[in-house]
Amino acid sequence: MERNTLLDISPFLYDMECSNVPEILDRYIEMLKHSGNVIDAQNATVQQQYRKMVTNTRFLSQVRTHFNSLYKELSRMGLYFKLDGRRKSLFSFEKKVQLAIESEQPLDSIRDIFAFRIVLFDTQDDALIEECYKVMESLTLFLSQNGFIPCEATKCVSTRSRFIKDYIQNPKDSGYQSLHAIFFHPATGHYFEVQIRTLSMHAIAEKGSAAHMNYKKNKYSCEALYDGIDLAKVHLRGFWYQDEMFLDEIGVINSINILTRQRTF
Repeated sequence: MERNTLLDISPFLYDMECSNVPEILDRYIEMLKHSGNVIDAQNATVQQQYRKMVTNTRFLSQVRTHFNSLYKELSRMGLYFKLDGRRKSLFSFEKKVQLAIESEQPLDSIRDIFAFRIVLFDTQDDALIEECYKVMESLTLFLSQNGFIPCEATKCVSTRSRFIKDYIQNPKDSGYQSLHAIFFHPATGHYFEVQIRTLSMHAIAEKGSAAHMNYKKNKYSCEALYDGIDLAKVHLRGFWYQDEMFLDEIGVINSINILTRQRTF
């Protein structure tokens, strides 16, 4: 692939006429549509899906309904847990699109724009690992009964279920462990990822060797985490960068937890 589509979005991040993420995406999508490049046209479709998940209030309302249903089901199981609903950041999404293009993977293979993350609070960790599998299997049945279609895992497939991507049995080199599963919801036409891990796994993923910043550096093989984007030039409400530090309240760089609930007692 001669063109790096990731770099094409950078000018819109700096454009004084673009004050928010939807405006950036609108201009970027129009550019992709009219480039005459087949890959760009496919990318435009994926970007439109991302934009809808960022801005469509009806869709976000449906997400909240699914979120509350998951919370009630987990509570019914008698678990102590934290449940988050997160949206992948614009930067992470662009990097994933670029990676798919470079590895010649279909762009519709990107199915984790929105994810529900379940952290089970540890008691005896060995017993809780088994609980992760039981909870994922129970949720797969629950979601299937509520109109979701589980998708077969494409790698690191668990011996317990063909629908589970198993990073517990197959931990990443970074030490990251978790169970992942993808579900398709025909009513909205979107995919959702469900992640389940223990609190100790979560600590490693968030703060330890598998922390997301380190993951990105390794995943995308760039010396600087934001290679290709000059943060000092980003002109957006809700984003601030100065003296090698930044605040990102709108999901340009950091994924955003837009829903969170926990049952601790």
